[in-house]
Amino acid sequence: MQRTLHAAFLAAVMALVSSNATGANELDIAWGTNSSSADGNPSITIGPNRKLMVVLPKPVLQGAESAGFSTQATVQSFLQKYGPRLCSQILDLNAPQKDLKIELRILDRESKESRLLVVSPEHEDFVLDYIPTNRVHCVAPSENVS
Repeated sequence: MQRTLHAAFLAAVMALVSSNATGANELDIAWGTNSSSADGNPSITIGPNRKLMVVLPKPVLQGAESAGFSTQATVQSFLQKYGPRLCSQILDLNAPQKDLKIELRILDRESKESRLLVVSPEHEDFVLDYIPTNRVHCVAPSENVS
């Protein structure tokens, strides 16, 4: 069961990476309940100075690399799919962002025998020109929200 979920998750990432916007719908399972039980959920967090902190499961990055895709290309495709859904007044990911700073961390099992998933303290930093492939409508709260 876990291998099937991992294979489906990896196939979705590869479809997205290889086809940019046209294959983006295949990545919908990446944040589904089934994928979280196999490899954990990815995340996107806006950090200090508008830096994006991205966490991706290790099997996804390994699969992309073995298929010939760079880490940066995999992260960029992931952000193009899910970035616009992160509605924020701090950083608008529905609009292109030049020189966007990324901090990538890896989500992996604590050990081969463990079911516990941990985020690595080590990270890879890079800068990319972000161009979203889709847009979402973000709802801004009214000023009298209490």
